[in-house]
Amino acid sequence: MNNSTDALVQLWNMCVTSQGSCPEQGLQWDTLRRVMEGLPVARCEALKTNSVDEILSYHFGPHAAGGVLNYVNFTLFWHGMEAILQTAGVFNHRGFDDGTLQVIASLRHFRDAVLELPGAFGGSLDEQPLAECHVRELHVLYDQLHDQGLLSGSGAVVEYWAEKLQQLPKDEENLMVSADEISAALLQWLEDLLGYAEGSEDASSEEPEQELTPEVFAARSLLKKPEGQDAGRATGATGRLSWLLKPDVAENVEVANFRSSLREVFPRDDISLRDFYRGVREAIPESAAG
Repeated sequence: MNNSTDALVQLWNMCVTSQGSCPEQGLQWDTLRRVMEGLPVARCEALKTNSVDEILSYHFGPHAAGGVLNYVNFTLFWHGMEAILQTAGVFNHRGFDDGTLQVIASLRHFRDAVLELPGAFGGSLDEQPLAECHVRELHVLYDQLHDQGLLSGSGAVVEYWAEKLQQLPKDEENLMVSADEISAALLQWLEDLLGYAEGSEDASSEEPEQELTPEVFAARSLLKKPEGQDAGRATGATGRLSWLLKPDVAENVEVANFRSSLREVFPRDDISLRDFYRGVREAIPESAAG
């Protein structure tokens, strides 16, 4: 199957196991660096960097406020590694049914929202306190993601967040949860979604991956270029825009309104690049365009 999100979850677990700590304690910076050093993607021209340190600094460093992290939690690991794979052109978003892929996309929105919390990524050298948030703030975020599922027409996303809302504690006013606790929950959600429950079979593993080192697993599982993933996108002077105009999963209201504006601008889906450029300019409000 080689779905990149699935592979990153497996890689996380292998890395954490290799350093002898439980997932809640996070992935040590040295472990992350060692894995990246063994990947040919680290020398990919698309990343526009000269070293592994530059890659890690670019994709993980900004969250450390200019410092170096002792460890990263799963939230930041997933975000940073996914960005690296996407930039290198080896990210594979396929491999599961549509409903599962839609929920994964919605969980990405949850992940990115959590990373907006100060200190929501792991531990820095100055031992700054980890971010905490009220459970009621999570309730608001769950509601937003639920509503975005309604907007995009994804029944799987709507059902998923409706269930998560029911699982939240009723007495929310004074309950706090840390960023690392949220990160551990996010990992568990993905594992449950992808079938990592005890006794389940991992369809993507054709051999016992637990016998591999994290470095070997990463090289085998993260660097397979997706086949046909960009089929249907624009080629030549004109191109089909169905991939753009079709509602995305769990997109926010602003993006949904932008898509709606594009539908009005483009009477058909086979247009030139010039038409596309003009259409986008018309669809973006003058104030937003600056």
